[in-house]
Amino acid sequence: MFMKNSMLKATFDSFKDFYTHHHNGRKLILLDQYSKGEVQTCFTIQKYTLQVSIYQMIALLLFNEELNWTVEQIQNKIHIQTELLLQVLVSLLKSKILFSKEITEDFQDSNIKMNHKIELTKDFIRNVLILLIEKEYLQRNLNDKDILHYLN
Repeated sequence: MFMKNSMLKATFDSFKDFYTHHHNGRKLILLDQYSKGEVQTCFTIQKYTLQVSIYQMIALLLFNEELNWTVEQIQNKIHIQTELLLQVLVSLLKSKILFSKEITEDFQDSNIKMNHKIELTKDFIRNVLILLIEKEYLQRNLNDKDILHYLN
């Protein structure tokens, strides 16, 4: 199981200790294929919470360490099967959270190579701001277009 080598191991171990202490005699097993989590963005003024699979979470958390990774580096770091990793990356690339210059818009998981560089999408922040303006949560300042105001 990939959790043995992941950055979430300490969190899972802490919860497992809590659970076994409060529910004596029960066994706790992590079924990672059904596990979900929330990742909060910290690189924007407004905090956003993304609901992702545990695999997507671990891949996204890598970007706290480095700004870009090759697919091979990601696999070496999170230790999941190549096929599963490609599915995870495809979903993050198609949702435009991640970006790769080597991958075209209409790609399949078979188009992703181990030496392709993956990075956070620079337009992600801009796209989120545009969405918030459209939903009337934010409004641009009339005098300075770089200033946004939160609407109550």
